Amino acid sequence: MFDRLWCFQDPVPRTGSLNMAFDELMLEFAAMEHAPVLRTYSWSEPFVSIGYFDRIDAIEARFPGRPLVRRWTGGGAVDHRADFTFSLAIPVEHLLARRPGEQRYREIHGAVASALDRCGVPSRSAGRGIVPIRAGGPAPCFEAAVCGDLISGERKIVGGAQRRTRLGVLHQGSIQLPGRPLEWSALSHALASAFAPEIIPLPCDSGRMTRAAALAESKYASPAWLQAR
Repeated sequence: MFDRLWCFQDPVPRTGSLNMAFDELMLEFAAMEHAPVLRTYSWSEPFVSIGYFDRIDAIEARFPGRPLVRRWTGGGAVDHRADFTFSLAIPVEHLLARRPGEQRYREIHGAVASALDRCGVPSRSAGRGIVPIRAGGPAPCFEAAVCGDLISGERKIVGGAQRRTRLGVLHQGSIQLPGRPLEWSALSHALASAFAPEIIPLPCDSGRMTRAAALAESKYASPAWLQAR
């Protein structure tokens, strides 16, 4: 899919606002380096992330007392208590960033399926239309599968959401494998390898951390952003 890939395997569980800020900065970095960036990460609390267009009142009623953060991308609410979360930032000049959204979504999840297969988790891609999942997840995003989502048995295990800007495309994804113990570091490596043969580690230096903290405070942690809809 890519010739090379920057990879930020974030070792620190972070707040929702910091995770969203880091993902946005990854798109800036991808645009500057003219190369895609994969970030894998975890959460400091049992956060629920909500889509850019989600209504906050409906989410608060469904998840009373849970910490919430609004994503920059669309899609439905995602419960992050036990998922493997990743983001992929693709610079605008890359062919994948210029593909139609549905095709781009399917191609990204094709690579995710390859990574899961290497880890012993078979999956299949959902076809067109909305497919209700009988063994649905605890949040709206995993209660039904849309074209390109990944399904294992009767359960949706991979979903995602995207945003396209003048810099490129940000894809935020969640992998949920209830009842299947899996080493997250092994999955992170398999995912990176499925995207590109050349992997370049991306450290979290002090400058990047400072910028992420500032963006988290000014945007993603602000009540105005969370309560926007």
